[in-house]
Amino acid sequence: MTFVEIINAAIRERLARADRVVCFGQNITVASCLSGLTRDLAVHAGIEAINTPNCENAMAGFGFGLMLEGVDSIFFVKQLDFLLLAADQMVNTWNMARQAGATGSFTIVPIVVDSGFEGPQSRLNNLADFCSLGDFEAYALSDANAAETIIARHLVAPGFRLLAPSQRLFRSAADQEAPEGIDGEAGIFKLASGDAATVVAFNFAWPQARSLRAVLAAAGHPADLFGVAAVNRIDWTAIAESVARTGRLILIDDSRSMNRPGERLRSALADRGIAHRALPLYRRIDRRDLSPNPDRFVLDEAAVLEWIARSEFSVTDRTIGHAHG
Repeated sequence: MTFVEIINAAIRERLARADRVVCFGQNITVASCLSGLTRDLAVHAGIEAINTPNCENAMAGFGFGLMLEGVDSIFFVKQLDFLLLAADQMVNTWNMARQAGATGSFTIVPIVVDSGFEGPQSRLNNLADFCSLGDFEAYALSDANAAETIIARHLVAPGFRLLAPSQRLFRSAADQEAPEGIDGEAGIFKLASGDAATVVAFNFAWPQARSLRAVLAAAGHPADLFGVAAVNRIDWTAIAESVARTGRLILIDDSRSMNRPGERLRSALADRGIAHRALPLYRRIDRRDLSPNPDRFVLDEAAVLEWIARSEFSVTDRTIGHAHG
């Protein structure tokens, strides 16, 4: 199965266990159904699927209105960038709704357009920056098993959140390797174990992190591998314990964000007094991002091996990962 098929199946499975949910969005039951993401949502009589106009501000207000009435709903959005039109609702209406003690569930599922060549209205591959506007929960769907866990736990649950899949990964073969450890509430998944380093993947860089971990293991440097799907309010305990053991931290993030969760992790490690050597592998942000480009994030794995193999080195901010235009 492809990644988008896995997500669609997980959504339908969660809806099958819900009493009543209103699903809405543009073309969610017609044409490609958002590349297959929303196909066959009406799994029983209590699930309504409504095709709506392209008016994100009004639709977000509709969802919060349902929440205030105790009705669960899901708003599917074909592009995360379009939610900029609903920013007022997601910041101020949500702030009012949570203070009013709204009992319903409202989930927005926006597709992050990170596949490249999508035009100047497709630049918002920086979920952390976006969610900081209103301090709302969000999860980046980048791994099949993690996505299934997050959807099962958060798709229909009291409150408001974003579950954001990567368009670039839609047609990729889903990785069925089960995580070693899951904290679905915190949105952190342990994918593999080792003592050479702690590798942590953010945003949609989980495939690159898995590849790097395999390269390290083949070279005799097996590493702990974590995937962080959550964007806000992250409990770093499991990762901090790993870094305290391995002494090396490799951060991988393919977003365009200037507000990276990895830097919050480094601050948390400093607060806990955990001595370690850090290597951030971040996607460079440059003017090429203002126009269509392939949006690929490539790691120089040989340079990482060189970094790991050194007997003496100090904390560095040297960027090895980069985007190729």
